Amino acid sequence: MLLTLRGVPTIYFGDEQGFGGKGGDQDARQDMFASRVATYNEDKLLGTSATTAQVNFNPDHPLYREIAQLARIRTSHRALTRGRQVVRYSQDKPGLFAIARFDPASGREMLLLFNTSTAPIRQNVRVETRSTTFETLAGDCPAEAAAPRRTASATPPATTHLRRSPRRRRAHGCGCRTAVAPSLTREPLADGTISGGSGSAQASSVSSTIGSSASRP
Repeated sequence: MLLTLRGVPTIYFGDEQGFGGKGGDQDARQDMFASRVATYNEDKLLGTSATTAQVNFNPDHPLYREIAQLARIRTSHRALTRGRQVVRYSQDKPGLFAIARFDPASGREMLLLFNTSTAPIRQNVRVETRSTTFETLAGDCPAEAAAPRRTASATPPATTHLRRSPRRRRAHGCGCRTAVAPSLTREPLADGTISGGSGSAQASSVSSTIGSSASRP
């Protein structure tokens, strides 16, 4: 969400290497160089079997790769850096969080979908009438709207999807991953369905989809 929502993303050193720290002034974050401090080296790093006793500048770390991918998507799409954002769907418990971002020049819609639960979700999400087809930027996104002003979303637990709509004459495409907006919709759509299932991800995992739509002229 950090790299797709409004505002300036801030990533603290070591986040991309799975550093968590223990909190407090001294244990907030360890060096990325190899440490000889036993209490630092007790820390469990996320996404790796490495420890702080080793040098941690690994561009193959899964968090490093994910952050790099999202950063490239963000900087190459004006909708994510300067675009208006609208909340398409949210709720007060783990589940689907859907955001639309709009290119400030073309008005092209980008749809971002986050699954914050541990179960897969299938649900229709409201989009602009002109957003009829989509281009996937990340994750797995349907190529066409399910119905006028609706697109189907299927988000497994702990995944990310970005989509954008195809060009009007001056717009750009769709990708799977999710964004946030000014207006908030808490009620499910009348034609939307949610099918739950068992997920293997941990409760803290988040899955997302981002896409942008193509508008008709």
